[in-house]
Amino acid sequence: MDEAERRRMTREKMARGELPRGNPQSIMVHTGTGARCAVCRLGITGSETEYEVEFTLRWVSFWFHRSCFATWLDERAKP
Repeated sequence: MDEAERRRMTREKMARGELPRGNPQSIMVHTGTGARCAVCRLGITGSETEYEVEFTLRWVSFWFHRSCFATWLDERAKP
């Protein structure tokens, strides 16, 4: 997936409320566990870095590939 598509998907998911815009309570970085990425929906394999973003107020977590996480951080900061 190219950067433009990743940004489009991220913006659409935030607009629909599927991805949050707020600040997470914690961010954990570890080896991929096979979880599906919140942006691209592909599994994050053991050879990839996985970003787990936790929102304790709603007790929900989101998992991201490195590039999808960077895109989400950038897009959620925009007005």
